[in-house]
Amino acid sequence: MSTRLSYRYHKHAKAALKAIELAYSQKNAAGAHALSVFAQLCFDALAEKPHALPNDFSMRLANLASASAKLRPDKPLWLVRCEIVLHLSERLLGTTVAIAGEADESTTVHRIRRKDCGTYSTPNHIVDNLVSRVFSELRSETRRRSHLDVVDLSAEAGHFALTSLAYRNRPSVRFHAFDRDPEAVELNRTILGNAQSLLASRDFSFRSSMQESVLGRAEELICADVDAVIGNPPWKTLHPTDGKRLAATYGPLLSARFDVYLAFILRADEMLRAGGMLAMVLPSAFLYNDSASDVRSFLLDRYDPIYLATYPRTAFVEYRGIAPVVIILRKKSAKVVSSTVTRIEMYRSLDETACPAASHTVNPGRDWKGPRAAFAHSAEVLPSSAVAHSHRRTSFTELGLFSSGAKYSSSRGKAADVPFTGVSARNLAPFHVNAGAAVGFAEGAAVFDRPPPVQFLLTTKTFFQTVRCVSLAQRLVAATGKAGELACSTSAMFVPFEPDHAHFISGLLNSSFANAWYKSRDYNHSIKISVLKGLDIPVELSLWNEIGRCARDLSAHQTRVRDNWAATPNRSGAMRSHIDDGDPEGLRRKLDDLVFDLYEVREPDRARLKTLSETRSF
Repeated sequence: MSTRLSYRYHKHAKAALKAIELAYSQKNAAGAHALSVFAQLCFDALAEKPHALPNDFSMRLANLASASAKLRPDKPLWLVRCEIVLHLSERLLGTTVAIAGEADESTTVHRIRRKDCGTYSTPNHIVDNLVSRVFSELRSETRRRSHLDVVDLSAEAGHFALTSLAYRNRPSVRFHAFDRDPEAVELNRTILGNAQSLLASRDFSFRSSMQESVLGRAEELICADVDAVIGNPPWKTLHPTDGKRLAATYGPLLSARFDVYLAFILRADEMLRAGGMLAMVLPSAFLYNDSASDVRSFLLDRYDPIYLATYPRTAFVEYRGIAPVVIILRKKSAKVVSSTVTRIEMYRSLDETACPAASHTVNPGRDWKGPRAAFAHSAEVLPSSAVAHSHRRTSFTELGLFSSGAKYSSSRGKAADVPFTGVSARNLAPFHVNAGAAVGFAEGAAVFDRPPPVQFLLTTKTFFQTVRCVSLAQRLVAATGKAGELACSTSAMFVPFEPDHAHFISGLLNSSFANAWYKSRDYNHSIKISVLKGLDIPVELSLWNEIGRCARDLSAHQTRVRDNWAATPNRSGAMRSHIDDGDPEGLRRKLDDLVFDLYEVREPDRARLKTLSETRSF
């Protein structure tokens, strides 16, 4: 299921509810659940067998099958049909009424999901990518083992099992699926049973258990020393019935308001054999959240990172603000030589058939040990000892002063001594301060938690944003400000001792080098002054002047474009195109090259740093 096609599944999910009611009343086998009956009827409809679904819904199924088959002509028709049934059914988990007496309190709370759509289906191309890479990594194991044991700890409709069954170069597999929702267990049994019949495969066995997979003891799950644990565990933070029990089970590795998927990672570790594969779809927050730092450190000590894939926001239609990632790690073993490289791929398209926009390899021992042991490309392609070795180096603290500006406070407001314009993050763009949209504060306005730093009011300064969305590409956003302006709320400022250095600092902070450098050291939502202070600055005044001129020209260009744009509010975008004169992209490339020259970065390293600076996931 491509992300674009998932919108169609989302649209049709409500219509399926009426069909479920009809199907359940007309064809309810003893002990069957509504969704498993609905799934079987969908299979019958797609196979053009007699069925009890309304004709209009049968037509929708046929249209979805036609669209999916055109989208992925490389997939066999039986698999396309199975995926359609899986996605439609899985999206309705939690919307049907549980049969009385079957669900305990914990399961009932789990099934309180969206009213118009149930659980969240993982896009096909993400599942395909994960499963194919896991089996590719385990290919050598098949020469010594008669079969592979694979586990999904939160199976729901069985998407990862279905993709494993369909994998062409798959060895013999015993797939173990766990879910504590009885309707999910019945559903994945129905879907996988039909899929195995359509494929007529004899080297794939599927067992689904209605069982709690992360609470209790690992040995109670029957299967142990497995070859791979794969899946998309729940992303929720804590849980009303499970939070305390999970914290008690997994001890100090789960702290504060931890995400539930961390418990699934730790349970997977208990089940995996040495040399086994841990492969999961996770939110990109796993790469940088403080609450996950202990688990990240734990994994990097016990595993070799094999693969990291990042996907754009909106890849999950229901989680439009979250960028998912795929991580694949191999549990360290004396018999298996540790991987010397880790492949990182960055997908930016929502198209199911799109190739990654960028990919490269890193040394996991050197490049993946970032702050708080984060799983992210550390970009230590430029060892600190090798940076700017030909020039004397200085620091921000020697060039000027940082100020976090004035923060709003509704409870204990402090007044401003003089009027000023407050510049916040929303008023900043690279190289440009939109002072016209900023808030003006009058003398005596008591709205701040401490008096604004009016001592910097009359001098030139460099503003920068202090709150950023981690999935956006440019982490450092800076612009040169003038007299009468002060940082407030979500921005801060650097005030150079020499006013002429303000444009140079603006150019440096906006550069690809500085953004890659910062990303390699901190992955949090906020921009920290303490981190910025660690950036050494080579002293080469001629290059400083050139970088400052580029920044000044880019600032003038942005101001000119904005002013002209505002002056022609009724013109179309096509008519306004002549306004965007000059060559801003050329100036940006020139600025990046000048900063790379300042730090004496070699050409191959420039490309890698440029790639990291444009990465949207961390």
